Amino acid sequence: MGSLPGVDLVTQARDSGSCLQPIEIKLTALPDNTSCEFAEDYYGCEIVVRPDTIVYLACSIVENFRPNPSALGSVITGKLANITDWTEAISVIPYIPDMIDCIDAIALSLIDEQKPFLMQPIWKTEGKSPVQR
Repeated sequence: MGSLPGVDLVTQARDSGSCLQPIEIKLTALPDNTSCEFAEDYYGCEIVVRPDTIVYLACSIVENFRPNPSALGSVITGKLANITDWTEAISVIPYIPDMIDCIDAIALSLIDEQKPFLMQPIWKTEGKSPVQR
C-alpha cells in the first residue's frame, strides 16, 4: 500500500519523547497576487494545501470512525451513490451541495475528537513588497 507522506512537524511528549501530533505548516502571504493592488481592507490570501495534507486528514477521519464504521455511513447521504463517473465533471458537479452537506456532517460528528493538524503563520506584506510590517 505504500508509506505515508512526510509531515512538516511532529510534537512530542517531554517525558517520554513519544510522538503526539503531526502538524502541517502552511505559510500564507497576505495579500496574494490578485489582491495586492487593493486597499488593505480588500486583501485576500491563497492557502495552498498539499496532497499530503489531504491524506493525513482522510486518515484522521478513518481513524475516528474505526470503532463504529456504520456511523460514517449514517452521515454520508445516499445521493452520492448516484454518481456514476467520478472522473467526469458533468456527473459530479450536480452533487457538490450534497458533498458539502456530507463534509459538514462528518466534521460536526467529530467535533469532540478534533485535534489541530495545521499551523498557518501569516506573512503580511505591503502590496508585492517583501517588506514585513
